[in-house]
Amino acid sequence: MSYKRRFFFFLIIAKMKAVNKLLNAADSALKATKIVNSSGKVEEVNKGYISGFGPSVISSGLIPALAFYLSDANKSPIIDAIAQTLSSGNSSSVTNSGHILFRAVLQLENNRIRLNLEKERIINASIALKIMMRTYDFIKTQNSANV
Repeated sequence: MSYKRRFFFFLIIAKMKAVNKLLNAADSALKATKIVNSSGKVEEVNKGYISGFGPSVISSGLIPALAFYLSDANKSPIIDAIAQTLSSGNSSSVTNSGHILFRAVLQLENNRIRLNLEKERIINASIALKIMMRTYDFIKTQNSANV
């Protein structure tokens, strides 16, 4: 196995381990932000929101993607769930956690290294949320038919 292949294999394993550590926190965050309803189901539209977050970050950048998701009342619970996943048990308010995360990322705007590390953490949290979301049944709603 070449050096490059070993390096990329190591990166993939490291990313998988980072995401696996967030799975329990992601499950709790889905419930806390009410993305998972009381009957244990997820509106199908949320599947699209979480699936679109990673590509949005890659194409637009972290700050614009967070701002866009927070500006939409239907999508803001996704950012709240990401923040809850990253805080994993801290006593921050569920309703403001996405805005707190956004302010924290804005403070890192001039520090490229820390911003890239935070971007990686946020993407890992969104992957963990997407994985955990798939463990629930999906329901179609009026909103999901219009998306």
